[in-house]
Amino acid sequence: MKTTFFAFFFLAVLSHLSGQNDKLYLSLEYSPNMTAVTSDYAIPSDGTFRFASNIFAKAGYRVAGNLYANVGIGYLTSKEFISVDYGLNSDINRIEQLRINGYMVAPVGFTYYMGSFFVNPEICIGWNVSNKINDAVFYRGGYVTGSKGVDEQNLYGVSKITYPLLLSIGDEIRFNSWSILLGLKGYYGLNEIGGRPTYPRHYYGFGIMTGVKF
Repeated sequence: MKTTFFAFFFLAVLSHLSGQNDKLYLSLEYSPNMTAVTSDYAIPSDGTFRFASNIFAKAGYRVAGNLYANVGIGYLTSKEFISVDYGLNSDINRIEQLRINGYMVAPVGFTYYMGSFFVNPEICIGWNVSNKINDAVFYRGGYVTGSKGVDEQNLYGVSKITYPLLLSIGDEIRFNSWSILLGLKGYYGLNEIGGRPTYPRHYYGFGIMTGVKF
């Protein structure tokens, strides 16, 4: 997966340098964030946040003044945490499960600059390419068992297609021929995650965004 990103990015950089077009920009962004799901029926009900990270390689073209249209490719991760407590009559205290879903996404949007400050809303289409499950069983005597696995057959029925909305705001620290990007990024899945359990739920997350722009 990382090879795909860097191959895309470096090919784009070479193309940009060979063209020397001041209307075109290229960027590589990394966003560590906290992610959860929305649902009135989730256990626990606060949709406990978990750490995730997303990465994007993008190209933009100036269409008018300070307005740029942009497209790209990226990898987005969502995580769903479930914790179930057992009654006093059971030897099990609680069971926890963490579901980790990965998506290859293609964002399309625009970036508007106000000086060095920018706003970048985007919509994506994404394809589910990875599903992992981490289980842990906590016994009343303090004993804990756990397992980690890959749901290669998609037994939990996660939706194959996703449509996340992205919003980035930040500041661009400019140098001679490149810039550093610093800001915040949030995202929300428009369609349901799918699979079990069957109650409606959507992934979302927010965190910092950093990157480089050429």
